[in-house]
Amino acid sequence: MSSTPPSGRLKDKRIVITGAGHDIGRGVAERFHDEGAKVVAIHSHKENFTEINGVEHHWVDLSDSDALQDIAKQTTHVNAILTCSNHIELGTLLACDMTQWDASFEHIVRSAFQAIHAFLPTLIFSGGGSITNVSSIAGHVVGIENRCAFNAAKAALIGLTRSIAVDYASHGVRCNAICTGIIDSPSLQARLKSTGDYQGALDAVLSRQALGRLGTLNEVAHLAVYLASEESSFTTAQTHIIDGGYFQTQ
Repeated sequence: MSSTPPSGRLKDKRIVITGAGHDIGRGVAERFHDEGAKVVAIHSHKENFTEINGVEHHWVDLSDSDALQDIAKQTTHVNAILTCSNHIELGTLLACDMTQWDASFEHIVRSAFQAIHAFLPTLIFSGGGSITNVSSIAGHVVGIENRCAFNAAKAALIGLTRSIAVDYASHGVRCNAICTGIIDSPSLQARLKSTGDYQGALDAVLSRQALGRLGTLNEVAHLAVYLASEESSFTTAQTHIIDGGYFQTQ
């Protein structure tokens, strides 16, 4: 995945990742594995999925607490958890119905809560470690237009992150959020193509970036490695923005 040689920074750490099948979650899972981690990857969809060699894979509904608890019971040692489940509903507040609202919170917030709820006891029993939730600048830096439910759910995920950090610091648990901007991924490419004017849609996105380009999955993965490693042992309750200076051109 990366042109940067692995450093072994996560050697022998067992890390649970949700949403590891596609886009950011997959990029992080691949990098964690390259860095020597024993990755437990949990997916909710099998479509267009290729297994990562050397990674333990599970397919469950991330809202199914019993299924997650079953996997947790099989996982006797955990050093880090990363949640990366995404869902985008378009619409302003008046255009957003309760089905869209509930779907956003189900996929973004509840899935993270359920996964952490299942694996946190093992993380504590293992001596503590890192939890990272992949949020968005939409929940922290800006409100992205026409994404009311998405903005609200990503902000709630940051609130969950801070709550965990405060409540479990005494157990040796750190909890941080990664707030991404526009990251190049298969799903982003599909959304740009679906507009019918790929180049125009891409140019509009790039015009909002101070660095004038999209972020890469590998750049997010490197930040995730840092947060899962001992290098970030004094970092908790923080939101780490990786957005290329989104909207800083205004």
